[in-house]
Amino acid sequence: MSFSNSIENQVPNIWLRAFYGFDPSVQGYIGWTKETERNWFSENAAAGDLFLIYGAESQETDALNRRQLLGFLQVDLDRIRDIDKCAKEGHQRKYDKGWGEKWTHALPVRRAWRIDRRIEVDHLITDTYVPKQARFMGRERAKLTRVEVETVLQLPVTEVNVWGEPPVNTGNQGSIRFEAVFRPSRGMTPSFGARESVYADGDHWLYMMRYDGEAAALLGCDKHIVIRKVVVKIGFSNDVKRRLIEVNKGIPPKAKHRWELSVMSAAYPDGDAAKNAEDALKQRFSERFESLGEEFFCGEEMKLKSQFASAPSAAQFTIKAAKKSSPAK
Repeated sequence: MSFSNSIENQVPNIWLRAFYGFDPSVQGYIGWTKETERNWFSENAAAGDLFLIYGAESQETDALNRRQLLGFLQVDLDRIRDIDKCAKEGHQRKYDKGWGEKWTHALPVRRAWRIDRRIEVDHLITDTYVPKQARFMGRERAKLTRVEVETVLQLPVTEVNVWGEPPVNTGNQGSIRFEAVFRPSRGMTPSFGARESVYADGDHWLYMMRYDGEAAALLGCDKHIVIRKVVVKIGFSNDVKRRLIEVNKGIPPKAKHRWELSVMSAAYPDGDAAKNAEDALKQRFSERFESLGEEFFCGEEMKLKSQFASAPSAAQFTIKAAKKSSPAK
């Protein structure tokens, strides 16, 4: 596997961080005590970046874990509080330890992997890790060098559960090299026969997603044709954040542009109500903007948002920040 293919094209940035322990099953976030430090990271990183966690050389860390590489955390850039993505026992443990006011400014962890061998941080991270500055590594926002990234990709790992995320299938999973996570995924083997599923109804939301790249590049047309216009997708879901992740799955991880949430309605009581609102909104959009087929439209963003707000039950819509590097709190 060549260096350029394995690192440059597939693997996110990896940042070094010291923890007292590693248990993402109860703490599904990574936190900072100072809000400015969390904000710096969210503005200088990309969704999907990784943290390599090692045991802090501190009495709060179990003696066997001090300076040991413990695992990897993959984050996105939604700015949250620690309590937004933490099990009750995990939050209570923070207070019991006297850490209630620490690491409260957070980013959510989406996936995590435990490192399945014992190795000290300074044995592999020879440039980024500086022992004399180890206690300040979280503040230094240390990003691994390319050579260090290539080295840690060889570590054996096992994916583990993250609080607030779908559980991983631990029953059929063994240790793999971390680099395997970033290889092109294999398609699922087709299966046949009757299937039975149960779907729970309940709150649904109407949404509008905006492609954050140039409309002309996406549509393959001259820029003057779509000047000051954006491409949007409208739809409804009982979990808009999950739906956004699903839509972006079709875009390569290293691509510069993707879909982002632009506006979202207040909750509808069930899927049928949301579907009716979506149908009415599509009709309204097709009359006022350029239809690109199915649920896709092109128009001036503020006019699109204004029209979205006119949808039934959408008066209490929320607007997400459009600037990719500075996600809304």
